[in-house]
Amino acid sequence: MAQRAPLEAVRPNRIPPHNLDAEQSVLGAMLESRDAILNVVEILDAKAFYKPAHGMIFETIVECVSRGEPADPVTVADELSRKGALEQIGGKPYILGLLEAYPTASSASRYAHIVEEHALLRRLIEAGNRVQEIGFEMPEDVDEAVDEAESVIYQVADRRLRDDMQPIRPLLTKTMEDLEALAELGEDVTGLASGFGDLDHLTLGFQPSSLVIIAARPAMGKCVCSSCFVTDPGTGDRITIKEFVQRKRPAIHAMRTDGDVEPSEVSDWIPNGERECFRLTTRTGRSIEATSNHPFLMATGWAPLDYLQVGDRIAIPRRVEAFGSGDGWTRAKARLLAYFIAEGALTFGSPEFTNFDEKIISDFRDCLDSDFPECTTRPHQFAIRVRARNIGKGANTVTSWLRELGLMGKKAEHKFFPDSVWRMDREQ
Repeated sequence: MAQRAPLEAVRPNRIPPHNLDAEQSVLGAMLESRDAILNVVEILDAKAFYKPAHGMIFETIVECVSRGEPADPVTVADELSRKGALEQIGGKPYILGLLEAYPTASSASRYAHIVEEHALLRRLIEAGNRVQEIGFEMPEDVDEAVDEAESVIYQVADRRLRDDMQPIRPLLTKTMEDLEALAELGEDVTGLASGFGDLDHLTLGFQPSSLVIIAARPAMGKCVCSSCFVTDPGTGDRITIKEFVQRKRPAIHAMRTDGDVEPSEVSDWIPNGERECFRLTTRTGRSIEATSNHPFLMATGWAPLDYLQVGDRIAIPRRVEAFGSGDGWTRAKARLLAYFIAEGALTFGSPEFTNFDEKIISDFRDCLDSDFPECTTRPHQFAIRVRARNIGKGANTVTSWLRELGLMGKKAEHKFFPDSVWRMDREQ
């Protein structure tokens, strides 16, 4: 049997790649700014720091923030002291010195990438040493040794892929569970029925996250479906074309030859009979139902629906100038709704709002005090939770308001603009 040859280290006196200045700058920015913490934790973990003390400080900052506590030098030093590690990292003077090390919080991401690159190089060196050791071991199965070496090198970059790649087992398990649940329904159409029997037979209904493009024969009349929504330029209402005709609204938005969208007077509504319509859905989720020869504006000019292919780009208005009377909404109430739609968590018992900009948080609280004085806020992990001021003596009126609008209980992907939003005035 072959004996293992002695492993000769290459230049053992060489210091692994690192940049202590960048590490200190990152930690200083995190101690100063919550925004910097959010940016850095997406790039680094504690193992990326060369100096062990820096990794301990990083972990402590993240722990403080996760508990909803401030990650300032005093809090971090107190937490490290509780762990018995404060003197090990250099005491309070070292933590305070980190604040002087960073230039600006906006540079945190750039310095975090520098730390990450050096950590990657150190992992590469470790992998190289491991591959060298595999070779010196004189393995009996050389092919297996090569596979192991390849695995070691691959793991160097594996950290960069961890958010994009997942083990196939849990994915297959969930897929099989979904298929079994659909099979147990015992229905021919398992998705959203289109109303067209033949189409539903082919697709089993529109399925979640599916993009469906349907084509048809030309020369069947040019129009959009009566169920399509349009905006009333006078009131801001979003109503169907059928309602628009029934109410005999005098104006509608139309596009000029130069591409601008403006209100245009309706000369007449002309029925086009029953025509087969098709739904076009864009990547952003917008959809329209129209006949196959309804024109859409592309970069090369106008083209009928049946000419479009998946991946083609069509023009949509960047904005539509349409405002109403406001339905009695105050400016503060309108801003509060915008905050909850943009960054609100509405699936808990009480609504929550997440933001790390002190000006925005202050404005959120001012809006709440203005229109819902019976409610107050308290910190909850990374968020601000809205509660009734006197718990047990009255309902949470913000929760009731959001429930009336149909938003309470909605996840981010299911949020929507309530009808009242379209009737807001220009100031709101």
